[in-house]
Amino acid sequence: MIFWVITYVMTYAIEGTPNPTDSDRNDKRAQDINLADPVLISFGLDDSATRWNHLTNYTRLTTLSNLIDTKGNSTSISLVYAEKFNGARHTLGAAQTTTDFNMPESVSHQAFYGFTGGVAVLRLEGLDKNKKYDICFFGSRIGVSKKDNRETKYIVNGLNKAEVVLDVSNNTSETACAKAVQSDTNGNITITITAGGNNNHPRGFYCINAMRLTSSD
Repeated sequence: MIFWVITYVMTYAIEGTPNPTDSDRNDKRAQDINLADPVLISFGLDDSATRWNHLTNYTRLTTLSNLIDTKGNSTSISLVYAEKFNGARHTLGAAQTTTDFNMPESVSHQAFYGFTGGVAVLRLEGLDKNKKYDICFFGSRIGVSKKDNRETKYIVNGLNKAEVVLDVSNNTSETACAKAVQSDTNGNITITITAGGNNNHPRGFYCINAMRLTSSD
């Protein structure tokens, strides 16, 4: 009789505390990568902005795992700094901006940059292979000549490809957006950053200050 009571109590305890199933976990992961809210990424040493993901380490293959969205939710998406800029970092970007990124100065004033002969590569991993994404870029270098064109090209590759350009010279308000890019069969999108065709600086400077990832409508 005592054995039966113990067995019943143990069985009830196990059945009364449901464990997450594989389906539950898959549903949670699907929610994570649906991107109901944007994911924002900044480039530079200042990581004071909240609800932003900060790539502060300049070392090749640095990875930011489980990027957060603007509500602070983890997304299961990662950013890999796959190939370095051949320049370094600057803090000469715009202090005040009027883009829909809603950047604080701590983000907009800093950047990673390169110059002629260099190509930088970022990689987004863990994306939903059945969805399309919009990826927008902001770059800025303040205090240069009005004739100075530092056009930067952002090449976004997944199952499909999009190329966008942005003149970052004295930029305070413009962004460039690659629309409706689907990840490859591994759930990855690769972003190559280099000088654009209209870049007329003798050293071909190009840069990135901030990036935004959203689900495509």
